[in-house]
Amino acid sequence: MMDYEPKSSNCATSYNHQGSSTVECCSGYMADSGEKISVQSIIGIINQYGSYERVKERIGFGPSVYYRDKKSKSYIGFIINDSSACSYCNRLRLTSEGRVRLCLFSGIEYDLREKFRNASPDEVIKSELKFFMKNKPQDRRQSCRQNPEKANAVCGELEKSNEDFKKASNLKLKEYMNKIGG
Repeated sequence: MMDYEPKSSNCATSYNHQGSSTVECCSGYMADSGEKISVQSIIGIINQYGSYERVKERIGFGPSVYYRDKKSKSYIGFIINDSSACSYCNRLRLTSEGRVRLCLFSGIEYDLREKFRNASPDEVIKSELKFFMKNKPQDRRQSCRQNPEKANAVCGELEKSNEDFKKASNLKLKEYMNKIGG
C-alpha cells in the first residue's frame, strides 16, 4: 500500500445535486430544497468503496465527526448541521463582504473589511476580535436564529462593555450564514 499525505476537501451534500447550475453554485446563493441527507446514508454509499467506522477519539480541534476506513488510514469527516456539535465548535465565519461571524446561525458581525480599509491599527483589531470572540455561543439555542432578543442583547453588551470598542467597531445584526449560502 502506498502512503499519501492527508488531503482535505469540503463539500455540501444533497440528494438532488444535478439541478444546480455552475453559476448558482459559484454565486454562493444556491437554493435549499429542504431535502436532507444523513451521515448514515453517506456512510452507506461510501461503504461500497471501503468499510468505514466512526472514530471515537477527537481528531483536531474542530466540530467534525470522523469515520475511518478499517483497511486503510483514510478518514472522512462530517460537520453535522446539528446542535450536538455546538459545544465543541471552534469555527468562525468570514463572509464574502469581510465580516466575521461567531456562528453559522449567528447574525452578529464584526466588520473586518472596514477596519482594514480605515487602516485601523493591528493591536486595535486584535483586541476587538478577542473581545468579540469571547461571545461565541456555546449552544445553537444562544444564537441569533433561535433567540433574536439574546442576539440584540449581546450586541448591546459588546458595545456597552468597552467604550472604545463601541466607537471603533461596526457590529451588525444581519442575515444568517445558512440563509446566504455560507
